[in-house]
Amino acid sequence: MQNITVGILSSCDHASQVIEKKKWLQKYLPYIDDDNIYIVVWANENYTKETRCRAKLDQIQKISGYNDIFLIEDTHKNISTTNQTIQNCAHHVSEILD
Repeated sequence: MQNITVGILSSCDHASQVIEKKKWLQKYLPYIDDDNIYIVVWANENYTKETRCRAKLDQIQKISGYNDIFLIEDTHKNISTTNQTIQNCAHHVSEILD
């Protein structure tokens, strides 16, 4: 089996939430290297409520070093926006749950 590097792309409203989110990830996903965790902070970005659907796509396009991208997302608008640019990249969380 080939080695796989897994990255996490997430978002939060304020920078103060990044620490809490990273602590949660370290507790439940300790095998994810901190260098592979990407968090979009809405307060630090220029996204409006209407353009937030592009935020994760924009971040994916900045990230390098991954052969494949499989975005698990809970917002349908983010999924459709991402899949318009990167075919079959974004999937609703319900697709991976039983």
